[in-house]
Amino acid sequence: MTKILTSVPRKRTKFPPPGAVRQHRVVTGDNWWNLAARYGRSDPWDLIEFNFRSRDPREINWYMESYLGCHFAASDGLNFRFDSSDDPGLVYVPAASWKPSEDLRLRRMVAFALADPVLARVNVHHGGRAITGTTLAAVANRVLDGQIDVFVDSTMNSWEAEYDSGTDILHLGFGSASSRTRKALIVHEAVHAALDLKAVSGMTIAESESLAYVVQCYYVREDMLDPDAQRLTDSNPLKDRVYELAWDMAATLSRRNQPTSIEWLALDHAVRRHPKYRGIAGKIADFDGI
Repeated sequence: MTKILTSVPRKRTKFPPPGAVRQHRVVTGDNWWNLAARYGRSDPWDLIEFNFRSRDPREINWYMESYLGCHFAASDGLNFRFDSSDDPGLVYVPAASWKPSEDLRLRRMVAFALADPVLARVNVHHGGRAITGTTLAAVANRVLDGQIDVFVDSTMNSWEAEYDSGTDILHLGFGSASSRTRKALIVHEAVHAALDLKAVSGMTIAESESLAYVVQCYYVREDMLDPDAQRLTDSNPLKDRVYELAWDMAATLSRRNQPTSIEWLALDHAVRRHPKYRGIAGKIADFDGI
């Protein structure tokens, strides 16, 4: 046991890993090689990377001991092995479509969207809270550091995204953000992540969404040659009203002015009528820190 080399990861990955389709309870005789074969993977490092977001043997030993409860040394005496007594002894299996380093690609995709020069100019205030280019850059750093997870959620539509403040996970309904509208969705959810990063308290869901919609519209407006020719729209009139108000407020920001309190009240009211937020918009948003 004393020979086993471990290293505490600089940034510990969340566990269980997001996107797992099943869990496997290890027993004596299991190893990464036969588990990989059992679940259709030709390379055992696929399972290791999916579970621990690492290929460093010392970090993997730390995760096996700390997350899986492994306590017996393998035959080489340098690494941990699986045993039926490991507690909890759970290894997680990714979807067949998951590819090694997909996690890193998604993180870079989100960080790239948040690195747009347009966002460096964001400076908007609502209810005593501010979203600036600096706060969005901080979110990008947390994504790259692994403190905020990103994964493609197959249960979502391709035009959807959602940040879960309880698990610090950014769920995406798409795996590629090549369009302006998809990047804008990332920006929208990054506003919620920024508020979570600050552990903002006493903010309603309506206020949080209002901020996110204004920043989303600002990003799209500033990235267009003629922002007054076309705005973000929705076929549902209640949803479209939110975009209409947020678009006009984003235009105010473009002129380096802040929206008025009356404009914020109108947008908050529109969000409360939005089908997705109706009935919950008045509740306090659960931003517990990252």
